Amino acid sequence: MVAGWVERPLGEVFTFTGGVSASRAQLSNVGFPYLHYGDIHGTTHTFIDVCADGTIPRLNVSLSKISNASLLQDGDVVFVDASEDDEGASRHIVVRNAENKPFISGLHTIIAKPKTDDLDNRYREHCFQTTAIKTQFRFYAVGTKVIGVNKSTIKDISLCFPVDIREQHRIAAALSDTDEYITALEKLIAKKRAVKQGVMQELLTGKRRLPGFNGKWVNKPFGELFDFSGGLSASRVQLSNIGYPYLHYGDIHGTERTFIDVCSDNTIPRLNISLNKVSCASLLQDGDVVFVDASEDDEGASRHLAVRNSENKPFISGLHTIVAKAKTTELNNRYKEHCFKTAEIRSQYRFYAVGTKVVGVNKSSIKEISLYFPSDIIEQTAIAAILSDMDAEIEALKAKLEKMRHIKQGMMSELLTGRIRLVEAEQRSNIIQMPEQKAYYGTHIERPLLVAEKEGLPREGVLEYIYIDDSGDAGIEKSNTDQLVIAAVVVADEAIKNSLTDAINRFRRDLGWNELDEFKFSKMNKETLVKLISFIRDYDYKAYVVVLDKKKIDKGYTVEGSIPIFNFTLKELLKRVGKNKQMITVDGKFSKKKATEVRAYLRQHLRKAGIVDAKIMFSDSRKEPLIQLADIVAGAIARSYKDKPDAQRYLELLKSKIIMIDSIEL
Repeated sequence: MVAGWVERPLGEVFTFTGGVSASRAQLSNVGFPYLHYGDIHGTTHTFIDVCADGTIPRLNVSLSKISNASLLQDGDVVFVDASEDDEGASRHIVVRNAENKPFISGLHTIIAKPKTDDLDNRYREHCFQTTAIKTQFRFYAVGTKVIGVNKSTIKDISLCFPVDIREQHRIAAALSDTDEYITALEKLIAKKRAVKQGVMQELLTGKRRLPGFNGKWVNKPFGELFDFSGGLSASRVQLSNIGYPYLHYGDIHGTERTFIDVCSDNTIPRLNISLNKVSCASLLQDGDVVFVDASEDDEGASRHLAVRNSENKPFISGLHTIVAKAKTTELNNRYKEHCFKTAEIRSQYRFYAVGTKVVGVNKSSIKEISLYFPSDIIEQTAIAAILSDMDAEIEALKAKLEKMRHIKQGMMSELLTGRIRLVEAEQRSNIIQMPEQKAYYGTHIERPLLVAEKEGLPREGVLEYIYIDDSGDAGIEKSNTDQLVIAAVVVADEAIKNSLTDAINRFRRDLGWNELDEFKFSKMNKETLVKLISFIRDYDYKAYVVVLDKKKIDKGYTVEGSIPIFNFTLKELLKRVGKNKQMITVDGKFSKKKATEVRAYLRQHLRKAGIVDAKIMFSDSRKEPLIQLADIVAGAIARSYKDKPDAQRYLELLKSKIIMIDSIEL
């Protein structure tokens, strides 16, 4: 346990009660504010402020019929007791109620009311979001189709937190600032979407004409513009990453994008099938439009995607889709990505949609829907360009939002576990610097030490994921390099590991690379390398590096008998990373015998260094993005020894991530 922190079961910190049962149908805008469990599942916010939020539904009931235990006060925490999946079992929200307004906790909720003042109200808005808490909720959750904890089992879940309320304040303030930025981004995205919707309604209906265009608009039924055919039926379980790209109707419902580009999107699922079993009418070409023929509601009946396929790749339209292939050249391909989104088109879809639980149009009725559009292709192109630019701006903001959410997840993993400690403003002058290191590459890395490191606070028990790669070679007599550089990329949480991996893979896809195309320092062009390092700069990882100067080794010298120099250098690196639980993944393909020898050697020496819990694995770097990141770090350090002018640029970008560079000698 981190010094100054305690671990307590929730039963010692809170008393637990249930809410008042009322269905969604009983709620209105009359009565007292009522917190429905569905509204906890449906929000990303950490708190609900009954004094400021006028959108909270209400229950028209006499307060005399409501137990005081079900009335929510400032600082209460409300957990759900029902979820459709494990991930939702820990969903909760903290109540802000400065004016002590009557606020009723509802159906399927468990109210945690504080017994003590151990936890700051604002700190409660964040402290139950750690991986450790979520894991415990999954452990105690019971049920089949609907799962959840109950008032008895929730008491046994334990929470780690700092004893000092001032430290809780600092942590809550840091996380709340991030939340405010995320909320601001969400509001900006919503505003941009609303603006785009308004612009679409004007430009796609002719109500507003772009300067320089005064040609006529025409109204034509879909049946005059397109031929319609169906897709190839295949279930989701038949799809994999093998075969030909396959457009499932669920993926049309699940995206906000207006098009799908089969030539650049490597995330499209695939169907392993012979093309001679697929009708040409079900193969999608550039400019085709794919509509769904099944939706759970009227609003989804008009969902569709335009296809980009400039390379004419085999791309199969799937289950519950209607393929619209152009009969004429009257519509510009980019214009098709927007023109079916007007209120008028959606209204016609609702008119022709049939069904009860599942609604949709069919190939006969879709022909009757009419489209109003400019006859001038150049005007269509100009309209499409404006709307596409707006889409690109929204997509960029969404990417920024996703990145900020990952950053917040990383902050929570560090701050809410004590791995990183925040100091008060007046204490910051006492933060010490790392000792100046030898300028192996013409400069040195300086980094402020965290309080926990300065005071030598124990961090044992924290699982760290460590990824290893090297630059140079371990030979002496026959060697092309004077140094062996080995780098370790370290992440301290599985969620951070996953988000960093996803970011690197996303960057790879954006380049149009195959998923097995490897980022390798020695083979990447300079600008791509700089862009990648910059792209992942805000993700929470650390790097440790050791450098062995082979010029100082006598020819024919071997380390510790028959043990290769690489193993010795790797051991020295791992000893410097720390005494946490280590999940180590090393680049390389080893025989079973060789892997066993390396593991035995490393474990023997790591135990002597106090590292008793280390799992060592070997992996092909093509399949492990974080090994590729370790290669980039090692390559950047190695390049600095060659006096290359670009070396300093890489080191400057990596400076905030590199905790240590250590020179070792035999």
